[in-house]
This record gives sequence, C-alpha cells and structure tokens, in this order.
Amino acid sequence: MKKIIVVLCILLLMLSSVLVGVTYASLASKTPSVVNTFVVGNVSLSLTESTGSNYLLIPGTTVKKDPRVMVGKNSEKCWLFFKIESDEELEKLVTYSIADGWTALEGVEGVYWRQVEETPEDKYYSIIKDDKITVKDTVTEEQLAVFGNDPKMIFYAYAIQFEGISAPETAWENLQTEEDEA
Repeated sequence: MKKIIVVLCILLLMLSSVLVGVTYASLASKTPSVVNTFVVGNVSLSLTESTGSNYLLIPGTTVKKDPRVMVGKNSEKCWLFFKIESDEELEKLVTYSIADGWTALEGVEGVYWRQVEETPEDKYYSIIKDDKITVKDTVTEEQLAVFGNDPKMIFYAYAIQFEGISAPETAWENLQTEEDEA
C-alpha cells in the first residue's frame, strides 16, 4: 500500500509539473514585429520651352515665349524657384510679366518662388505671363545696333524639399550653399 501511495504521489507530482508547464506556456506570448522602412524623398525638376531659342527683335511685335518649370510626378512638397538672367540692354527693349503664382524673392534680383504641394502627376508652371514678350514699339535701329553679340535671356530652375525649411529665403540660401559645394 505504501508503494501505491508513493507511486500516486509521484504521479501527482508529475501531473502538477506538467500542468504548471502548460499554464506557463499558455501565459507566454510573442508579439508580431514592427518594421520601419525609411525612404528618401524626391523632387524631380525640369525646365522646358517649346518656342525655340532664337527670336527676332522687331519693334512693336509680340514674341511667343513659353519657358515652363515641370515638377515631376511623385515629387515631395517643395520650394520651387526660377531665375532670369538677361542682358541689361535687352531689358530696355522688351516688356513681359511674370506668370501668376510666383513671388519675387526679396533682395535677390530676377529670382521668383512658389510652394508646390506633393504631386502624383507631372505639373507644369509657366514663367512668362501669357507666354509672350513684347518688343517695345519705340525701339530704334540704333538701339538694336548696340548689340555686338545677340542679347540673351537665360532661365534657371531650382527646387528643394519643403519639410524642415520655414521660409523661401532660407530655401534659396540652402540651394546656393549646395550649388557652391558642387
């Protein structure tokens, strides 16, 4: 009888250890992992013009000129700039206006900016209002003869991410610093 009691005690002990193990195993849990993926933002940019690059200066005429800045699809929200460099003499002979939506950058001649939201598609922004430049009707042959070389108007486009940059002046300074380092 003693043997039976000892065997029963051993069996009871074994059963209780199995139950404790099962209970412990059922209390343990594993959570799914969290994966963080970091992607690099992108601002895609191009400058186009379909009207060519050579224009006749005839007093009183309007010249079609359509420079456009394109922010590419899937670009991040950005500060968008363009800069016009033009011969001083040319500026005396022609008139044009900057297209709507652009703001002159204070203190920087010929530089304009705008904010561009994240875009799922290519988005084009005109630079010259109504895509035209007018040659003043008061231009004389003598004024045109001043040009030993053909006068030039050069357009540049720049963009930088919006995030982390609070003002267009700061964005422009950052762009100039990057350009100087390149």
